[in-house]
Amino acid sequence: ARPITVGLLSLLIIITIISFGITGFAPASSEFSSGSDSPPLLFTVAKQYNPLAWIRGADRFSSAATIFLQDAGGRHPLIPSFAASADPNVSFDGKRVLFAGQQKPQDHWQIWEVTLIAGEPQRVTSCEDDCVRPFYLPDDRVVYAKKTGDRFVIEAADLAGNKAVQLTYGPRNFLPTAVLRDGRILFEATYPLGTNDMPELYTVYSDGSGVESYRCDHGKARYSGKQLASGDIVFTSGAGLARFTSARAQQVRIPAPDGEYSGDPEETPSGDWLLAWRPDPKTYFQVKRWKPGDASLSSVAEEQTANVIEPTLVLERTTPKRHP
Repeated sequence: ARPITVGLLSLLIIITIISFGITGFAPASSEFSSGSDSPPLLFTVAKQYNPLAWIRGADRFSSAATIFLQDAGGRHPLIPSFAASADPNVSFDGKRVLFAGQQKPQDHWQIWEVTLIAGEPQRVTSCEDDCVRPFYLPDDRVVYAKKTGDRFVIEAADLAGNKAVQLTYGPRNFLPTAVLRDGRILFEATYPLGTNDMPELYTVYSDGSGVESYRCDHGKARYSGKQLASGDIVFTSGAGLARFTSARAQQVRIPAPDGEYSGDPEETPSGDWLLAWRPDPKTYFQVKRWKPGDASLSSVAEEQTANVIEPTLVLERTTPKRHP
């Protein structure tokens, strides 16, 4: 019995050595800290990221930005065949994703849609220049930013890319940032509208009517806003966070941990927030989880040499009202 036992032990040692030589112990480039309430997570990884590059009509991302899908089983690129992908937005039924993508490095950014379960990407737009930052609208319509004459305008169309309607006019650049539950599109432009370099938040209906500033207490940079379950809109103000709430005519500062936030907060079913955060401008953004009121952030997704941004949970969402 002893020779057989020793022989089996030697075989196991050899197999272990061979396995290590093949796979190694590569350090994890990201983490996923989730509770039982956390659905799968989409996020974008990019070497360079400037959330305000749209003001100059420039790309916010470096080339080869990539959307990843991550859940309890690990992570993988959402569209591995694409040269670049960014700006994920989940459909109201939680089954599809809109994104900006480049099939080949030389392509312009276009809007695409993919079904999360075994789906092939379907092209939505055929823009002569870049189209980015898409969001779903009711009635199988979408809204996105279209580059025209070196500046971004906001356009709405159906999912087949037809019946396109330009929603914003004027100088400078416009970029959608969310679709509110009342049917309005929240977008960012400079203040006064399209004439300066201070980012501000505005709204417009999906037919291009009713353009207005969300609040009139102008002065600080405000961008990357998103609506929470409470109806409040949370956004980046300077380097920190602030909110618009219906009870106040002015923005309310959010006492969050020190650091720089890129906006686009995502609210979990338990009420925690997922935020792209970095301690200072010399470091990379990472996705953190924060319970409002806590003094610290916990890690969700990290990269040592790239930014991790645009956290987007894969779950069903409230369908906004249609524009009457």
